[in-house]
Amino acid sequence: MTSVSYLSFLICRRLKLDYRSAARASIMHDMVFYDWRNPEEMWHRPHGYLHPKFACDNARILTGGDFSKKEEKIILKHMFPLTVTIPSSKEGLIVSFSDKYCATRELCYSLSKSYKNRFLKEIGRNV
Repeated sequence: MTSVSYLSFLICRRLKLDYRSAARASIMHDMVFYDWRNPEEMWHRPHGYLHPKFACDNARILTGGDFSKKEEKIILKHMFPLTVTIPSSKEGLIVSFSDKYCATRELCYSLSKSYKNRFLKEIGRNV
């Protein structure tokens, strides 16, 4: 979450866009309070399509309503191109693609040998 926010902030600041809204929205874009991988909790399926609404509702509650329309739209549309709702601002596109970039990096790292070795060391198994 923070990597998406930081990357979005840097890109938007560099392009002289609304980096504050991009950073705020991207820090809250995945703010859901359930484990989407838990097969016993099926009420939120399909997670990829539904979680932007859950995250937006949670962000609205946690900010006490101090939440701009732009930030709301960024959160609701951050799953593009999985969902058909295209981001309506440049900041929204940046957050959406920063999210995909960071998720890809995290996936690649989790599949790497160095991650596996670190994980095995943490749980006390010999590498």
